[in-house]
Amino acid sequence: EDSTSYSLGLEYQAAADWLIRLGYNYGKSPIPADSLKPLFPAISARHYTAGISHSRDQWQFDLSLEHVPTTRMSNPVDPMFGANTQLELSQNSVQLGISRQF
Repeated sequence: EDSTSYSLGLEYQAAADWLIRLGYNYGKSPIPADSLKPLFPAISARHYTAGISHSRDQWQFDLSLEHVPTTRMSNPVDPMFGANTQLELSQNSVQLGISRQF
């Protein structure tokens, strides 16, 4: 099934060497309920992100956070895992990046 997603991102330069970022993404899961499997629970619809970057000489240090609120879905007819299989997904992640420009 096709899917359309919407994203919004903001970046603010707090100082010459500091950037602050915020983001939001919405996209309805393209997986129909009757195709839902617990082994691949890609059902999240909303993502919230925040990040900061600091530059120093040739180096850049990045820190970002992502939050995916709890999403629930059920498969009413799954022959492998049983009828009314319930899935729930939430996620929090942290990424740290260091890069050097030559």
